[in-house]
Order: sequence, then C-alpha cells, then structure tokens
Amino acid sequence: MASGRRSEWRQPDMKSIPQPASAGKSRIAKNAIERGPESDRRFLARFSDRCFYVRFADVAEAALVPPPPPGKAIFVAIHQIAPGVRARKFFGANATFDPDRLTEAEAAACFEFAVTGEVR
Repeated sequence: MASGRRSEWRQPDMKSIPQPASAGKSRIAKNAIERGPESDRRFLARFSDRCFYVRFADVAEAALVPPPPPGKAIFVAIHQIAPGVRARKFFGANATFDPDRLTEAEAAACFEFAVTGEVR
C-alpha cells in the first residue's frame, strides 16, 4: 500500500473540458447516418433485383473519412443482406468514376474491394 495522504477523486466538470475540433463532425455524421440509409432503402426498393450498388458519398458522409487526394472522390458501396439490413463501406476512386453505370456484379466487386482492399 502506498503511504501518504490519499487525494480525493472528483468527477470533472464536463463543461470545462474543451471539446475536440471533431465534435461538430459527430452531428454531421449522425445526419449522414440518418439520410444515407433512407436513400439506400429507396434505391433498393425501386430496384428490387439488386443487392449491391454504389453511389457518391454525400458531403456529410465524406466528413466521416479522411479527405481524398486531388482527383479522387469518396464513394459508398452498399450491400443489402436482407430487406432492411444493409452494410455500407466507404472507398475512394477517381472522381470521374460513374457509379450509376455499374452492373450488379460490378457493384458487388466494388463492395468487396471496399471491404478487403483487393481487386479480383
């Protein structure tokens, strides 16, 4: 046992603790998380034969990941596992990449790349 006087621990006043610069980003992230799944749900309801698709990340979602280098953009690859159950992964690609022209197989390959970092 340590000798000497015990200092009394006090709960810090949370208002006095400076907030990190990223504190505002958490609100942005929350909005992105709320909007993203709704647009994803609408797309997958409209194209019920699809389980995978890719879209540009919106500004709020892009704030969740490090900024891309010049000439690159952030994309979101979505995999619908079951109705209402989706996985989303971010990845970067050339800004000229057009996700609207992807087939189901190409969108699945993008999702796999976003998850594993490997191209098949």
